[in-house]
Amino acid sequence: MDAQLARSLKIAWINWERALLYGRKVAPSSGVASAMDGILVRITTNAYAKSGAYLTEDFVLQMLQDSWAAGGSIDTLALGAFQKRQANKFLDSQRMTTRTDRIAGSVIDTYTSDFGTCDIVLDRNMPTDTVLGIEKSRIGFGPLTDHALRAAPVETSTGTKKAMQILGQYTSETRNENAHGKITGLATS
Repeated sequence: MDAQLARSLKIAWINWERALLYGRKVAPSSGVASAMDGILVRITTNAYAKSGAYLTEDFVLQMLQDSWAAGGSIDTLALGAFQKRQANKFLDSQRMTTRTDRIAGSVIDTYTSDFGTCDIVLDRNMPTDTVLGIEKSRIGFGPLTDHALRAAPVETSTGTKKAMQILGQYTSETRNENAHGKITGLATS
């Protein structure tokens, strides 16, 4: 039972992360559960559609500058695997190796510009064509009052069968949406 609950909780957290990114607000009604807006839906001011272009440093700098001009300070960039590989290429033109170098590759985990320093986070739940820039102090996520994540027995449990359900209601908050940014429509191959 403990192993099954642990797996179910892990799946619940993955679903909440996806809802935090992609969610679309749904009002509860009979037979329909409520749902929250995700961060990507809420960001409309500093949103850049790139129509299949490859991610460049200039795209990131523009997003950081526009956020800064609106009073924000993006401190985290979340990217999927392909966009992370593109960001790792930002320094390729300045990289030098010698014939004796036996290690190759590049990883950029932090990006620094005139508009601040950003942690670069590889996130498997990010859309493949998107880079999300957030100011963490302006993003909130947590349980509704008295609705934190928990496991509870189901009434159909008997002496020979024990059934459990995972319960919890969470919500998110995006303060000053123009302090954040997103780059969408990037090349994915």
